[in-house]
Amino acid sequence: MLPDQPSPTVISSRNLQSTLSHPSQHTVSWNDDGQCLVLTTKRIYVSTPYLATRRPKPIRPLDDRSIKSILKLQKKNPVKVEDHSDAPSQTKRARRSKRPAGGEIEWWTVEAQVNDFNRKEAFDSDVPSLCATIGGEGDPLRQALWSPSGIAPSGGCLMCILTGSGRALIFAPDGDPQAEPWLEIEELALSSRNSASPSSSPPEEKMDPQEDDVLESRSTCIAWSKHIPSTDMMGVDGSVIAVANRSGSIALWTYAAQKTSTQLDYLRMCPVGSWSTQMAWSEWTPLDEDTYKSRLAFCVSDGSIKAIDVTRTAKTGGSKRKSWEFQRDDITTLDHGDGRVITSLKWINNVLVWTKAGTVHMLADDESRNISWRGFRSFELARVGHWAGASPYSQVISIELLNPTTLLVVQSSLSTHLIQSFDSSPALVPITESLQVALDARRISLENLDTVPAPQLDGCDGLEEDGWTTHTSGWARVGDWGRSIIWATELTSFQTLHIESEAHRYVHLIMAEICASTVSDEAFTQALTKTLRSPRVLVHISPQYVLMPFMLHMLTLSPSDTLAADVQELVLLCLQRTAEYDSALASQNLVVGLWNDSSLNSLRLCLILAIWCTVSLVVKDFRAKR
Repeated sequence: MLPDQPSPTVISSRNLQSTLSHPSQHTVSWNDDGQCLVLTTKRIYVSTPYLATRRPKPIRPLDDRSIKSILKLQKKNPVKVEDHSDAPSQTKRARRSKRPAGGEIEWWTVEAQVNDFNRKEAFDSDVPSLCATIGGEGDPLRQALWSPSGIAPSGGCLMCILTGSGRALIFAPDGDPQAEPWLEIEELALSSRNSASPSSSPPEEKMDPQEDDVLESRSTCIAWSKHIPSTDMMGVDGSVIAVANRSGSIALWTYAAQKTSTQLDYLRMCPVGSWSTQMAWSEWTPLDEDTYKSRLAFCVSDGSIKAIDVTRTAKTGGSKRKSWEFQRDDITTLDHGDGRVITSLKWINNVLVWTKAGTVHMLADDESRNISWRGFRSFELARVGHWAGASPYSQVISIELLNPTTLLVVQSSLSTHLIQSFDSSPALVPITESLQVALDARRISLENLDTVPAPQLDGCDGLEEDGWTTHTSGWARVGDWGRSIIWATELTSFQTLHIESEAHRYVHLIMAEICASTVSDEAFTQALTKTLRSPRVLVHISPQYVLMPFMLHMLTLSPSDTLAADVQELVLLCLQRTAEYDSALASQNLVVGLWNDSSLNSLRLCLILAIWCTVSLVVKDFRAKR
């Protein structure tokens, strides 16, 4: 570890008996309700930290049985060591990372299945299950992503899943999303094939109709835009789902007020023989009081990037019924590419960032916000780390803006790259500084060697830590502040490549606070004050998720009177500010008056903060200060 490097703190860790899916950006992701999605080859785990719910701490963690089975296997088949020199390197590892004084955070999980014909038998079990899985026996899962909050019948998020056979499925919770199973409610791929829009663009070349029908039924990627931040249209969803297929077409959908999907357009986006491999929506930008625009960027299999502008306009019909009108512009080419496959794509402050093997590229135009540069930028990645699997050509699994000036790029080998001055003049930081984040994450991941099943340790005697590959499929930041990160990884080596049985393979899901000194954050008290005094509209995002980064950070600290006093003072100040609120709500729109008022939203956040303080590490200090 580098000198003076702070020690990371493990907030939560667990073992999932499964195999990692293909590394990608959306393998691990959070929704606006505070739920975390973890995609594996056959399952999707939907977990919620119990502190972000109204439920008590789970009695039995998800992976208790997994840990017991691991220990049983290790006792049955112990690793034989002939002498001390041949001992596995894990006996020489450094001390374990810090944990919260009150223990690691537990999770609640719910259950659903794709193509599960035995669902009834599973759900009728007398034993309540805390394990949530989505998956079928013969159809692997390729992609899963969240919808904006407030769309599901229960008021939460929906989930869109892409299977290996090209099926695009929408799932919704059967009641409480934290306790009830997730069920399939619609398949978009079949609907796209059967209802082409009249505005479809004709292909440049003719394709055999029968072949075209087959290719149209094979979806290649999906993308769901964020909610439109319109106060007057609060509660009326205007987000758009994009579903690309193997024929080079893209279908645009919306989840209408009738709680069913409606096709908006069907476009031929790519020439014959090409198709979209990845898509990403930008933020909705207001053009006027009623009109908002978002850009859909998509990567073509030939390495180029194209985009289309989508506009939605608020309209009021008969009986004051509100709806969104849809318009789109022509397709534009942003980059012709160099023939290399694009591995990841993301909009950050309306700056398009994409990666290829060994390089990172950026494009900023006049619509890019909070930055002073324009045009293209390209960076060549170097190898970070000397462990097995470390390579600048690994798949990129995450592109995160850690603060207004620092961009983090994470690869599947847990190699990390920091780009500084993102808002003014982007440039890669020295490798030694980027290495700090990678060392934190890898150090925590290697602690799970103690729970690796015995069959995976056969033949690994004497293998040093650098010989283990931390193969990671997903990485996501928790919230918009702080350094709390969650990722899914599997420890592999050349000696364990022959192990394919899922019974002997485990995915390690880890949530930790990375303490790299090169990544600076706004001070805790200052950031929390800004959040409470200038709160977000809490219709499309849970107040628990807004405060989650702060509460997780509090749990990683030692209890102190200063912290408790600071938090209590902030709550009291916000309560005094709320007391000055004029109770005369907007007579024309009660919903807007209740949910768009800053003082009421501050009060909601203060309530959640006070409840969390009573169950966190500062409970004694917080009560003593009251």
